[in-house]
Amino acid sequence: MAVLGRSPYSWADEISGWVTLHGHERKTLLVMMQSFKSPEVEELEIEIVKGGGKKKFFRLYVENLSLAYEVLNMARVSGW
Repeated sequence: MAVLGRSPYSWADEISGWVTLHGHERKTLLVMMQSFKSPEVEELEIEIVKGGGKKKFFRLYVENLSLAYEVLNMARVSGW
């Protein structure tokens, strides 16, 4: 297998931290919680644009941000 290059998320290899998902990405959140064994989740309601109403988000604590960003990006690109 040929390696084409480094991941755009290689800066986050082996770094732990929070990943934020949109409220409608509940299915991806559940898969990430199980795959990364990350039970620490926060539910947030934030008004991003003044007067735009509050939107729901989830924050998930993971041990490897690089891998979490890759999974999240693939879920979003594939429309899953």
